[in-house]
Formats: sequence, structure tokens, C-alpha cells
Amino acid sequence: MPSYIVKYAKVGPARFLSHLELVRLFERALRRAQLPVKYSQGYNPRPAISFAAPLEVGASSEGELMQMEMVTFGRPGEVRERLQAQMPEGLEVLQVVPAAQEGRSLMARVEGAAWRVWLQTAAGAVEDKSVREAIDRVLAAASLPVERTTPKGTKVKDIRPGIYELRGEGQSGGVSLEMVLAAGSRLHVRPEEVCQQLAARGDLPLKAVRSHRLALLTREREQWLPLG
Repeated sequence: MPSYIVKYAKVGPARFLSHLELVRLFERALRRAQLPVKYSQGYNPRPAISFAAPLEVGASSEGELMQMEMVTFGRPGEVRERLQAQMPEGLEVLQVVPAAQEGRSLMARVEGAAWRVWLQTAAGAVEDKSVREAIDRVLAAASLPVERTTPKGTKVKDIRPGIYELRGEGQSGGVSLEMVLAAGSRLHVRPEEVCQQLAARGDLPLKAVRSHRLALLTREREQWLPLG
């Protein structure tokens, strides 16, 4: 059956939707758009859709991906228009393309994510030198343990292996950062965790973090490539 990848942006009020709320919203939108989506069998049929990587509540994005199976072929442009017509404020369907016919699922192909992050500090303006020194200390660290709360209790995770790229500059009121971090089922690093490490090692009094996901990435031939 034909499969399509939907690339969409999640901004504004949609940033505060949980992943479960987002899934239900897409299910309703697909029904209302009357697209020929494949459904599961059984008492409670569900549309055959899957999301590449959940986005933390509060983060925005311009590179989210959803894969859906359809029972008949559709023109990507028409599918995009019909789906977009059912989207609420803050969710924009950017592109619909046929999925590559390969064995791995979209979720399994995700290995990293590119982020743009704004780190607001209580100290106001931050000098570039202070930012570079904090970044150098983070990248030079042998390990960066962080505590994560799970349903089974608190666990300590070393996030250093999942920080692939990190750069930034000081600005009025805080720090502007760009980073490539691990994403996916094997290893996942949150931008907020990296910012906490920077704040601790650079004497930057952390006030707030605003994260924006630019793209989901896969690794091929020693290069990061955007999915979708």
C-alpha cells in the first residue's frame, strides 16, 4: 500500500499540545479530510499513522514528521491541502511526499535532531567569551550525568555521547545556541539538559529555555542528513 511522509510545523499555541493530544488531533483531521487512510482491524480500528519522534511539550518545531499508509494513491499536493484545511492554529502541513520503499520505519531511522535554542539568563547580557568557555567545558567533559524521572523511579543518564554539535554566542538577555543532539529510541538528549550543563559550567544563571527543533536527522556516510 502507498505510504506518505507528512512534514509539519508545530508553533504558537500548538507547542503546548502533548504527544497524545497531537496523535488524536491528527486522527480527527484525517477523518474530516476524508483521506483514504488505511485502518487497523478489530473492535477499535485506528489509522495507520506513526510519528518519527515525540516533541517535548513547550518546544516548537519546523521539521516534525508523520508517516501514514493509504489504501489508494493520492496526489501529494492535494493530500497536503486537504489535511491542512483541518489543522488548528499553530500546526502547518508543510509538505507531503511518498515514503521510500525500504524496510526500516521512519521512527527507526531517526538518529539525531538539529535544534535552535534560546537560553535566557538572570544576568542579562552574556559575553561571547563566557559562552565559548562554557561550551568548551561541556564538550571536553568525559561524562555529563543527568537525573531523569521515569515511571520506575529516578535514573542517572550520561548525555555526553549524545551531544554531537554545539555552538553559540552571547546576546542581550541570554545566549543563542545551535546544537545537534541524539534522538530516537537508542539515545535521546533534551536541549534543556544541555543548557543546564552549560549554565553550571559557565556560571550562567539559568532563567528560561526556549527550544525550536529545526529537523530530524539520520546518519549516512559520516554525514547528518534531514529526514523527510
